[in-house]
Amino acid sequence: MSLFTDASPIGTFNYAHSFLGAAKALNRLEWEDRETHSDSPTEFVYWHSIELFLKAYLLADGMELAKLRSRDYGHNITALTAEAKKRGLALTSKDEELLSFMPSTEDMIDLRYLKVGVRTVPYFEEVEETCDNLYRSVGQELQKRGINIGFHAGRISQNG
Repeated sequence: MSLFTDASPIGTFNYAHSFLGAAKALNRLEWEDRETHSDSPTEFVYWHSIELFLKAYLLADGMELAKLRSRDYGHNITALTAEAKKRGLALTSKDEELLSFMPSTEDMIDLRYLKVGVRTVPYFEEVEETCDNLYRSVGQELQKRGINIGFHAGRISQNG
């Protein structure tokens, strides 16, 4: 018997918020001694937060968890974003542009491993802004669907 249950919209939203908080903390951390890739864990955690916010929205809109976990969606930010937009999630043009930097599942997975070369990435402040926008917009969408988002409600209304 498993102690785990399937993901819910609010559980996934809370988890996304936790990853966002961790990314913000990593971004502000004073690293100890000449770490060569200190930005990589931070970048991964920000993008994972984005993935989870999109999945929370899709779960709230009735998408089946099995479909979300399929190869079609999985860690594919482009597919998750397109499906969320199709289902009514409003994104700013700036957020859409930022989300285009992480097009595929492979790109998301690659963040966890050392790759040699050069790639263009957004500034963390821009990624954080998109995360904060998703936090607000997905939280508001959960509320509209009658999902109690607890203490987030006060934060979303203050910042929205």
